[in-house]
Amino acid sequence: MTYYAIFAVVILMGITSYYDFRTTTIPNWIPRVGIVVAVILQASGQLKEDWLTLLIEFLIFFIPLMLFWIIGTLTSFQALAGGDIKIISVMALFVSPFLLMCIIVVAMILVSLVS
Repeated sequence: MTYYAIFAVVILMGITSYYDFRTTTIPNWIPRVGIVVAVILQASGQLKEDWLTLLIEFLIFFIPLMLFWIIGTLTSFQALAGGDIKIISVMALFVSPFLLMCIIVVAMILVSLVS
């Protein structure tokens, strides 16, 4: 991952955090911007992965999280909302699956300490 990708992830997560804390919703334009930025970085060779790997990593996170969201909605157990799933899936476009799992674990620990 290059400095452009790191910068894009930090800016994207900063904006997402702001909206999530202020309104408890993540606007749909944020994941869309993230996808566009990931495609631009991929097309310019900044992400150093091929398109198929990028798509597979996106789906590795999107499909299980979407199933988790569906089960949670049906059972009235809302651990993740739709915006969380979208933003985690967009993050998978920028970072490796292992690094993304580390980020998720650290975020869960920080949230449990704050709340």
